[in-house]
Amino acid sequence: NRQGEATALGNLGIAHYYLGEYDKAIAALTQQRAIALSLGDVRAEGASLGNLGLLYEAQGEFSEAVAMHRQQIDLLQTIGDQQGVKNALGNLGNAFYRQGNLALAAEYHQKCLAQSEQLGDAKGVANCWGNLGHVMFSSRAYEQALTFYRQSLEGLRTMGDRFGEGRALSHVGTVLMRLGQREEAEIYLREGLAITQELSDSTTVRSIVQQLATLMKS
Repeated sequence: NRQGEATALGNLGIAHYYLGEYDKAIAALTQQRAIALSLGDVRAEGASLGNLGLLYEAQGEFSEAVAMHRQQIDLLQTIGDQQGVKNALGNLGNAFYRQGNLALAAEYHQKCLAQSEQLGDAKGVANCWGNLGHVMFSSRAYEQALTFYRQSLEGLRTMGDRFGEGRALSHVGTVLMRLGQREEAEIYLREGLAITQELSDSTTVRSIVQQLATLMKS
């Protein structure tokens, strides 16, 4: 059963990915892609391309990651999988961001945002605003970053996404610090700290504590 073999290889590749065994993951997903291609299974081929893109990005091979995500977008557009295209646009934006190509990162996150809005995907919209905030922050366009982070925060609050809200509050507080708005920054950071502590989001808790310590010293 070639279809079953492709599915098994895809699952195996993802398992190796989460174990940090990237070479084995790439081998399994490359085999999955070859079988999917031979069967004319466009969705399975698209899934393997997307996962390969994430794997290459995790290894810092950004040109390869970009190539995989671009191929995935082109492929999924042929079958009208708009949700898949939306996800791939976001992944492509992230790959460009990690590559340091902020202009292209912004371009593809904007496309992801437009696609998310068209699909009525509120979670996708909030995530895209947040990603655009990261791009603007890295570009030192702090006012624009603040606008995007606040848009993301508003969307996450509307959905009741407490985990996302805690992280978005941290982002808003951090950019307010850069803008010299210390008192407002502290309000957002402390609110974010309360939520992230409640949810045991240790990574964000550490980040906020560091930001508050910096704020107190300045």
